[in-house]
Amino acid sequence: MLFRLNPATFQAEVAVREAAVAQASALLRNATVTLSRAEALIGSGAGRASAVDDARAQRASLAAQLQAAEAQLRAARINLGYTEVEAPIAVRVGRAALAVGNVVTPASGPLVTIVSQDPMYVTFAVPVRQALELRNRYAARGGFAALRVRLRLPDGRADGPVGTLDYADPSVAPNTDSLMLRATIPNPPGAAGRELLDGAFVTVLLEGIEPEQALAIPRAAVLSDPQGSFVYVVDAERKAQQRRVTLAPSPPGLAIVAEGLQEGETVAADGLQRLRPGVVVNPVPASAPPAAPPGAPAAAPAPRG
Repeated sequence: MLFRLNPATFQAEVAVREAAVAQASALLRNATVTLSRAEALIGSGAGRASAVDDARAQRASLAAQLQAAEAQLRAARINLGYTEVEAPIAVRVGRAALAVGNVVTPASGPLVTIVSQDPMYVTFAVPVRQALELRNRYAARGGFAALRVRLRLPDGRADGPVGTLDYADPSVAPNTDSLMLRATIPNPPGAAGRELLDGAFVTVLLEGIEPEQALAIPRAAVLSDPQGSFVYVVDAERKAQQRRVTLAPSPPGLAIVAEGLQEGETVAADGLQRLRPGVVVNPVPASAPPAAPPGAPAAAPAPRG
């Protein structure tokens, strides 16, 4: 129960409609008796056919009036029911716009905002090209239905429950060439309350049902200029060479390389400000303490994962 409106006027209207139904019922019963008598008289030869016809018409008219009165009574009861405003689902209630004693009119606007908490809907846009690639890749397994959805909260934590895509907009946004998708995410209560709040901004992670192998390097190893992204690769002569790369969507701290590198190549990840093409470096693992002589940048092999 959210609100109770003053029901006196609506209760009085219900009482009026109940009286109208009772009156119509009484008149219909009387018309039924009159019709029975007219039919009995005409059966004995003392009545007239016109009297039977009039009695039948009167009974039918009163039956219709009773139906109208009952419909008006149902409408009055519906209006009376509106005086008790209940939440249709388990929700979280916002601040009430009106207080006890305020007059409510059609111009009052919403009385309160209620928000469903479990499950939650998450809407996000995906470039059309990427959406088509995902749909086609998993076409044999249900298309978008084969994708799992995880969320990263605004504080950087990854939310545990896994959601599913349940809606794709039938039209493409012309200004962004993207497709709007919606996922349903469980939002159970925890020790500190529910993790997801209505209207919050989150990062959506789409996961396929099968993992993919990708070439990953530390994010710090990637540099950029007006021509795009590049890295420094250490060749067999321990010289740094600039290599243009194409990046794919990547997790924090890593850069997924779609084109430009091969597995096993050594990529410089430290001291990049001192590197130039042709500079000799002393490669050591990026996770190990630098062992290079002064002035020689360190390098790291590109891990695969």
